[in-house]
Amino acid sequence: MISNNHQSIMSLFPALINFLDQIKHKNSYDYKSVFDTYYSKLLETLAPVTSDPTKQVNFYERNFYIAGLPFTFLWEVEKLTETVETNNLLPNRYDVAKAYAVVDKSNILPHMLDKVSSDPVIIGIIPFITPSKIGLDGNHRVASAYKNNKDVIKAYILTPMLHTQAMHPYLRTLFLILSNVQYILQHIDGIIDLKELESRLYDIS
Repeated sequence: MISNNHQSIMSLFPALINFLDQIKHKNSYDYKSVFDTYYSKLLETLAPVTSDPTKQVNFYERNFYIAGLPFTFLWEVEKLTETVETNNLLPNRYDVAKAYAVVDKSNILPHMLDKVSSDPVIIGIIPFITPSKIGLDGNHRVASAYKNNKDVIKAYILTPMLHTQAMHPYLRTLFLILSNVQYILQHIDGIIDLKELESRLYDIS
């Protein structure tokens, strides 16, 4: 999975540079050196995903396509819960219809909808997709609430800096880089200015 992601990012950077070299920029930005730095950071974290064979680990997997290239991310569900607890996060009242819109319905098992807990769900912010949120934990709870015509559901909304703590270091770095690339493209296109860009960029370290 990591090797497939790495092949995709190796194709994405040259394609982006080629694209940006050919279009008119509303704002200038040294994207070539930034992309080189990002790639070097990725290499530092490039290692196989390993796990303790005696420990049962529950992962949530989601696939994304960026510029036609596939990327796969895994979140360790237990670590998502730990992140919520460690940061003393409080759940929000979240619109069920909006939550259901970002649920991966291919993983919903109808016979499980009547067996859900009342725990808050976890929703993650994904800057490089539209809509920019996905359900990370509790998709059956969301589907059950939607089926039963509920208006709101309790949800923890995790920023990328928080929910990527539940990822392998390489996947975390890759995720933050793809998020930054989105912001850089917005800046070059004149959608955000340099000050806003700098405030949005995630620290890749």
